Amino acid sequence: MKTNKWRKLIVLFAAAVILSFSGCGDDFFFVGGAIELNNQSDMAIDGFYLAPVDQTSWGPDLLSVLDPDDYVIFGGIHPDDYDVKIRASGEFSDYFSYVYNLSVYEGDYIVLNVYNESFTGSLEIRNDASAIITGVYVVSASASTWGANQASSDIGPSETFHLTDLDPGLYDIRIVWDSGPDSFYYDRNIESLTLTILNVD
Repeated sequence: MKTNKWRKLIVLFAAAVILSFSGCGDDFFFVGGAIELNNQSDMAIDGFYLAPVDQTSWGPDLLSVLDPDDYVIFGGIHPDDYDVKIRASGEFSDYFSYVYNLSVYEGDYIVLNVYNESFTGSLEIRNDASAIITGVYVVSASASTWGANQASSDIGPSETFHLTDLDPGLYDIRIVWDSGPDSFYYDRNIESLTLTILNVD
């Protein structure tokens, strides 16, 4: 299922140069449009998804592997408005970057530059207690409510729970146990391309 994340990238392109694109249709021409993906990050990119904005799924992966400091060109793109998902698979987790409402016109040559800061981060919660975790709540540190339980099943002693696709920033975490009071962890930092591990007991 395709869900919208990181829409702020669209408005931060010029200021933060996190994930940028520019048209240079005067220099190149393709039947349809073309996208050049430049990997300026430290990690190999192994997933590129291009889906029309009104499509509910991301569709097939169009990329094998794109190493750091390398690029690939996707040509023959039908003019339309697209959402883009880019994946980098690390040793311990997967990380993602997104562009939404990317307009491709006939003859366009669009450049996407991907940096370390472009990607999401991940969180792994390790149950170091003898009790069972029945609920995990992870919200932005600025959130006013705890939102929904992120755990779809109980997490027993010595088990782990892995959350991917978290925007970089500070988070508050609430752990609900089958017995005893809840545990709270505040202002935990999630970084791009990083798996943050939290041991709870």
